[in-house]
Amino acid sequence: MTENIYMIQAVEDGAVTFSQRYDNALDAVHAYDRFVDFGFAKWQREIVLVEPSGKAHAKVFEGPLSKALKVK
Repeated sequence: MTENIYMIQAVEDGAVTFSQRYDNALDAVHAYDRFVDFGFAKWQREIVLVEPSGKAHAKVFEGPLSKALKVK
């Protein structure tokens, strides 16, 4: 029997700060959509939603210090 588990993981400045599993797509997408900014990250926050098939969706938010890394 195959499980239909969706997972969301948030990584802030290289550390996992949130990880949650969902048993249906609707709840997973609603939770994914609630991530709208860089949170407490100084450099970068990445939010990843992984479907049961293995397909991943990601969004990246730059923190306030990320602009200091930009090369012109």
